[in-house]
Amino acid sequence: MYDIILVHLQNFAGNSEFCQVRLSLAKKINHKLFGGGGPFRRSELTMGRKNRVKQEKKLSQCPKPQEIFNAIICGNVRQLKRMKNFNANIELKNGCTPLYIAAQEGNLDVVRYLAGEAHADVNKATTDDGCTPLYIAAQNDNLDVVRYLAGEAHADVNKATTDDGCTPLYIAAQNDNLDVVRYLAGEAHADVNKA
Repeated sequence: MYDIILVHLQNFAGNSEFCQVRLSLAKKINHKLFGGGGPFRRSELTMGRKNRVKQEKKLSQCPKPQEIFNAIICGNVRQLKRMKNFNANIELKNGCTPLYIAAQEGNLDVVRYLAGEAHADVNKATTDDGCTPLYIAAQNDNLDVVRYLAGEAHADVNKATTDDGCTPLYIAAQNDNLDVVRYLAGEAHADVNKA
């Protein structure tokens, strides 16, 4: 039990000099420091160290933005699911969220995972111009992604960008994406009078 004190003192001091302390000296230290009440239990001595190790593991398990970006570009849903402490609303490149990048790439499986299981905010816009995932999907003529975001994920079909006020319906019409225009104006009930 007294060797536990040595380990504790070594961790406290941060050097290995305490490893050379003899057991009899450890008994004396225990008696002076702890009033002769005996050594602390192992759980009491290592509690702080265990918590530090757990915290360090949690921090090391947080995925890096580049790892998230690469998994989305590759369409690797399995890799995204394996990432611990994954924040689906984190801003990656140029203020873009993972859902925005997945919608831009037209990867429906990743969009479904992020909006569904990962609970990404489907209406979170980019920080630079206010484009939403639905807006970029409508601009790029990704009808399946538009259907999922507007229909199942309940994205706001009338949310305009902050730089010029364009809605997903407007940008789809401007780019001659007629299937997206039909869906947004018909089934999604987008406001046709909004710019």
